[in-house]
Amino acid sequence: MSGWRIALLCGGAGFEFLGIIILAAPDLLPYRDLILRWLDRTTELLDRRIRGVRPPPTVAAPDAVEIKLTGERASLIKSVGASATWEQKVDFLISRDLEAQTHFNTLRDRVENLDQESAQRLQQARDEVERLFREELARMSRAYRVLKICGAAALLLGLFCATFANFIT
Repeated sequence: MSGWRIALLCGGAGFEFLGIIILAAPDLLPYRDLILRWLDRTTELLDRRIRGVRPPPTVAAPDAVEIKLTGERASLIKSVGASATWEQKVDFLISRDLEAQTHFNTLRDRVENLDQESAQRLQQARDEVERLFREELARMSRAYRVLKICGAAALLLGLFCATFANFIT
């Protein structure tokens, strides 16, 4: 066997192996973090079992809660005087009911505005996530395509080297 034939056979096998690894790499890379976490947990568990060490217990003990109210809003309690007539009391109740209705309507408007604003914000966030996902998917597709082309080229080069080596006597 000549030196060229041995070099082409070994180089061809190396290029084929490299091509297969490059072709498989994009499919294996997304699971890299998952595999590494699993290996970390498994080795930690085996290490604990070998050493006989138990994991420390997890204890959740809430601390005492102390509430301090600072910067309170000013509040006002309105009432009718004790010497008021029935007409004054009725007028007071009617004006108080009108105030309550006004405050209720204001609060309802604020809630409706909050509902509309949150729907708009949610739609904006959804659009932003979709846009970022499309951009990332396009970027990954370009990188994936380049890796697939390089892997196929390396595999083809390896096959060519091995085939060419078979013609050398």
